[in-house]
Amino acid sequence: MIMRGIQGSGKSTWALNTIKELRKEGVHVRTVSSDHGHINSDGNYEFKPEKINEAHLQCFSGFLFYLKQESDMGLGPEVLIVDNTNIALWEMTPYVMLAKAYGVPKIEIVQMSTPLKTCLESQIHGVPEEQVEGKYYSLDNNPIPHWLVDELRTVFR
Repeated sequence: MIMRGIQGSGKSTWALNTIKELRKEGVHVRTVSSDHGHINSDGNYEFKPEKINEAHLQCFSGFLFYLKQESDMGLGPEVLIVDNTNIALWEMTPYVMLAKAYGVPKIEIVQMSTPLKTCLESQIHGVPEEQVEGKYYSLDNNPIPHWLVDELRTVFR
């Protein structure tokens, strides 16, 4: 599953709730997120813009690690969630193409549909309002091509 939505749209909350539900059903599930690269030494989230590239590389490396773990030893997760904004097509395409190369049987995009006001009030990343608004409106200008994924699900918050 590849999450898609702007800051504050509820991606991480949805992912955590989904993980809890799947684990209750006995499903082996993992998540990777660039947010994990912003956890400080005290275990708290602390967004630092200068760490964005490193955090995204760490997220992509984690994604590759889990795909290889499944491919090489059959020990990878049954469900792997990528919890990033993925607004533009170029942001999610590497994940989709790598999953396809590793034979992932179903690739699903989960797009959050959350009112802009809620996103602005909920986001904890310190992203300026005008930037969040720009990403909000660019979601409509960056539709997901049908050939890229197996399923597109919209979650309303």
